[in-house]
This record gives sequence, C-alpha cells and structure tokens, in this order.
Amino acid sequence: MALPQDFAQHVKSVADIARIVGESVRLKKAGNNWVGLCPFHQEKTPSFSVHSTKQFYYCFGCGAKGDVFRFVMETERVDFLEALKRVAQRAGVPIPAERPSAPATPEQRQRAKLAEIHEVAAEFFRKQLQSAEAASLRELIRKRGVKPESTDEFGLGYAPSGPSALANLLKKEGFKQEDIEPSGLVIRRESGGLVDRFRNRWIFPIKSESGKVIAFGGRALGDDQPKYLNSPETPLYSKSRTLYNLYGAREAIRKANRAIIVEGYMDAIAVHQAGVTNVVASCGTALTSWQSRLLAKYASEVVVNYDPDSAGVAATDRSLSLLLEEGLTVRVLRLTGGLDPDLFVREKGAKAYQAALDEAPPFFQYLVVRALELHGKSTPEAKLASLNFVLPYLSKVPNSLIRSELMADIAQKIDVNSGVIREAFQKAAMSQREAIQAPAVSLAKIPAAEAMLIRLLLEDAAAREEIHSLLERSDLVEEMECGAIVSGLLGMIAAGVEPDLTALADRLTEPQQRLLAELAFSKDARPVSHSEIDTYVHALERRRLGRQRDSLKRRILDAQKAGNHTLVVELLQEQRELDRKLGELL
Repeated sequence: MALPQDFAQHVKSVADIARIVGESVRLKKAGNNWVGLCPFHQEKTPSFSVHSTKQFYYCFGCGAKGDVFRFVMETERVDFLEALKRVAQRAGVPIPAERPSAPATPEQRQRAKLAEIHEVAAEFFRKQLQSAEAASLRELIRKRGVKPESTDEFGLGYAPSGPSALANLLKKEGFKQEDIEPSGLVIRRESGGLVDRFRNRWIFPIKSESGKVIAFGGRALGDDQPKYLNSPETPLYSKSRTLYNLYGAREAIRKANRAIIVEGYMDAIAVHQAGVTNVVASCGTALTSWQSRLLAKYASEVVVNYDPDSAGVAATDRSLSLLLEEGLTVRVLRLTGGLDPDLFVREKGAKAYQAALDEAPPFFQYLVVRALELHGKSTPEAKLASLNFVLPYLSKVPNSLIRSELMADIAQKIDVNSGVIREAFQKAAMSQREAIQAPAVSLAKIPAAEAMLIRLLLEDAAAREEIHSLLERSDLVEEMECGAIVSGLLGMIAAGVEPDLTALADRLTEPQQRLLAELAFSKDARPVSHSEIDTYVHALERRRLGRQRDSLKRRILDAQKAGNHTLVVELLQEQRELDRKLGELL
C-alpha cells in the first residue's frame, strides 16, 4: 500500500527537521543553522549541520546528508513509507488512507521479509517454551522469580536442541534459503544446508523502538559457550543502536522523565517486576553514543545500574561521558552486597530496590568515591591522580553554572583548593575546546557570482525562470565551477519540481556535495536580491570572455613565433572583438 504522491512533500513542508533531528542529536543554534555531534560517525568536534528552512542536514566530517525522511530512515532503520508515517505523526499531520503501492525496492522487500521471519521465529520460540523438552527451563524461570505475566509480556521462549528446528519451520512456511540466511537466525553449513544459530537456549526477543521483533538473545542452558548469544548485525538489527525493552518502557520513561539502564535481559525483567517499569538494558555491553541519544529522546535523567563486577564498573565509567555529553542528569546506583539488579531484587525485594534507587547519588559523588577508591588523597600525588580521574567527566557537563558548583563540591571531597580544579579545567579546555561551534565553512572554491546565483535558484522562486533563461541563452553552465550543481537545479526547475537539496545532492559527486553544503550552511552569506541577477550573469560572461582572451593571447604569441603573419592579423581582429564585448559588460 502507498500514500498519495503529494503527501510526502506536504509532510516535509510542515515538519521541523531541527526538532526531529534534535530528538536524537543534541543541537545548538549557530546563526540560521543548528550544529551538533554527528550521529553517523564518532567525533569530538561538531561537524553536523541542520538547516531548518532548506530541510537539509549535512556532516562536514563524514559526508552524511539528507532530509528529515532520510534521517529517520537511517537512525531508526526503517523504510521510506514507515519514515514518512513517523514524521507525519511527529508533525501532527493526519495520515490518509493508503492505496495500492508501486513495487518495493529490493532493500524494502528484504526488510519486510526479515520482519516476517522474525515474527514467525518469535512465535516458534514462545510455543517451544511449552514443550516437554523445555520443562527444565520452565522450572528455571520459576526459580528465577519470573512471573507468568512477565514471560508473556517479554515474549520469552525456548530454542530446542535440534540442529535445524527453526530453519526447517521457516522453509515449511515458504521462506527461501536466500531469505532466511540474512536473518542471522541460521548458519550456513559447508555442505550448503542451514543450522539454527540458537539451540538449547532461553530466548529473549529484542524489539525495535516501534515494537517489531528484530533480533534475539539466547542464554545457554548447558555448557555451551558463549553463555549469552545475540543475533548478529542484520539489515533490521544493530546492537549499538538498540536498547532492550525500550519499546515496552518508553511511555514509563516519558512519564517519569527518568530512565534506569541495566546490563542484561534478566536485570531489566527483574527491575520491571519490582515496579520500576522505566528500565532498559544495553544488552550486556557498554553504552554507546547512539543508545545515549535514544535515552535523551525520552528523559532528562538517567540512572546507571550496571553490575558491580570489574566489567560493570568499567562500563559505568565509560557510559558517564556519553550520557553527560547528551546533557542528561546522571545518577549512579551501586547496589550493596556486590549484587547485580536481578539478584538484588530476588534477595532483598522490590521495596529495597526502589529505596536504593531513590537514594542513587549524582554522578560526581560516584566519581569522587571511585577516584578515592583508586588513588586516595593521602599525598599530593594521590590528590592529583584523583583529580585527573574526575576532570575529564567534569568537562562533559555542558552547563557552566552546574560545572562551577560541581568543582566546589569535588574540591571539598578530594581536599584541594577549588581554584586548583578551576585552573586545571581551564587548561584542559584550552587544549581541547568543548564548545559547540558551527563547522568552518569556506566558500573560497566557489566564485561569488556562482554562489549568489545558486542561492537565488534555491531561495527565490520568482528569480528561477529568469536565471534559467539567461544561463541557457548564454551557454554558461558548462564553464561554471559549480556547473553540476547549477545544471541539477535548472533540470528540476525545467521539470516543474521545487528545488530540493537532498535530491540534488544525490546526483552529485562527494566534492560537489560538499560545495553545495558549504553554500547552504554559510553563516556569513549576505541577503541576495532578484535585482542582482544581471550583475552576476555579466560577471560570468566577463570571466568566460577573459579566459577566451587569455587563450587568444597565447595563440597570437605562437603565431608570431611561427612567423604566420596572416594568422596574427586574424587573431588580433578576434582580440579586438573580445575587447569590445568585455567593454560592454563593464
């Protein structure tokens, strides 16, 4: 099914790209644009720009580009139709009834097929949990304190020990081997057959932000290694971009304006059963920048409750920088007795966990305790080591007032003068500036006349026909430094299509795309007027005639050296004609 052809353009004109991008990227105003850290590659200095008026984003670091639909497609891993619906919902645009659609792209067909396969697999695993073979797992689930309603809510299941139970079912359901292999649910044997990836495992379905099953986690029930096995990266699933239980917890997170993040599936289920339903898990890994941005979409505060072992402590330390960079208020919950959240809830009870959660200290108190545990403060050297442990995290706090208050608290706890911390911080800031600034944009490669004409083509509907006519009549486009950009714009205008930066950029080479972005995001560009068109076109004509005159001079010199006086006379006559034309354009 498809939506009306003009619906996408209507949604795009209504949607605020900066607001939608800002749900997952912390943006700051820079002139008429917005800038922030790029969500598509790791960086410390912002190079990602968003232009609200032109409905376009571009990263000057990695070259990522597009409109609001492409951003949602790339960040939320959905096809165009789903992205259109999501943008429409966020923009408050009613979605009309769908009609039969055109054939999907190969990528769309694959993603749709993989979604079907995962739904079949999820139902298969759920049913297998009720089989005789899964009796010992059902007993384990009972002993682990998982309630029947939680088993249903989280879709828990069992992967049988047979080598190809799921693969055979999928084939029986009509899926072809070439459709099944990319799902990550099977492994291809050397013989060419398929064997199930998950065998004799407790299954935890992993859902997307929109509630679709996109992957699975499996806990070994025997001696198989690894103990926990996840689906590999697929067109549906990226581990670094997914939080376990986010779909189920997002409304509770919004309501509380706070998210609790734990490590594992069972931690999330146990905390959820304790009545803390705003809990998600990072699937056993340290938090990623993408996951941090996901959390920032739904809440302003995050409580980190990772396991107390060395790996969990290291993961907590790494997560703090990412969360602070997103402007989040961060607390750290260290449970007593060296217990992880799952064990703590089972041994101490739901009320004890909720009480501990309410007392979770701010991140800087946790950091000071960690610093003193690691280095102490008994000597000047120990104090310096403790200070150096805390300082990098302090620099991630974007608010200067909060940062100043934290300096005073930390100074008191480490027993140093607050001026020492302030001086150390300022030195660090000088060597590595953290302030969000607009990417440096240089238009040195773009002749001024071309830049102004391109801006008029993009911004002034009344000027487009005149510019189109003048450039076509003068045959100037091929000689322009930005000829490919101008040609693309003129093609859109001739076709009666509103110039669109994303569609235009897709036709250009990477260097040309960068030039286009430099034009779009230039913060120093002055207003340009329709009345200036002739001036800019004449400048281009003068440049062309000047180039022709330079070429003619070289030919005259060559003819003089060759003693060809007849040709010299002819060329001098051509030069006088060029001089006359140049004079008319002055």
